[in-house]
Amino acid sequence: MKITELFDRNKIDKEFGLDKINTKLKSNDTGKANDELTFDLAEDLIYFMHNNDDFYRKNLFPVIRICKKNFDQGNNFSHRVFKPVVEKAYNMYQKEFPLRELKDTLEQDMVEQVCKKMYETEMLNMREGNYK
Repeated sequence: MKITELFDRNKIDKEFGLDKINTKLKSNDTGKANDELTFDLAEDLIYFMHNNDDFYRKNLFPVIRICKKNFDQGNNFSHRVFKPVVEKAYNMYQKEFPLRELKDTLEQDMVEQVCKKMYETEMLNMREGNYK
């Protein structure tokens, strides 16, 4: 093998079978922007709310405290209590992660979905005594 063959990209690709993969990748690239999200926005938004310390302390924790107080008193509360928090989180999420796939506002069915998931999670935490 010659030293110049070490740096010949085409030869390396053929030897390892990468030329077929590269050709397939190039043929799939249409040049159009993909407007569909490649991740679960609801789960990512919930993760963001719980793991962004500033947001959690200032926005989510006070709502959880109110929910916990109602739970301890035997009062019921709706999953919609999380709606303002979810909408605010989405605005912060957009600023922190400016993806072109994200719409200006969160659709109401997505807000409902996120609120229901958070409600289920927080109710489970309260029933199990995770909040003292």
